[in-house]
Amino acid sequence: MIAHISLPADDPQATAEIFGRIIDGEVMPFPVVEGAWVAIARDGSGLGVEVMPAAAAHHPGRG
Repeated sequence: MIAHISLPADDPQATAEIFGRIIDGEVMPFPVVEGAWVAIARDGSGLGVEVMPAAAAHHPGRG
């Protein structure tokens, strides 16, 4: 099962690091949105928490 959560934050890196600790995940920059970070669970569940800057807008693209 894949679970994906996207949320805004004033400090995306710090917020992603907190979620990374909660889900025992790896935390890294998320290159799709400038300034965004993501925490991905290490257990193979597909759980990911994407944290974008509060002022960012993310729109679906082609492909």
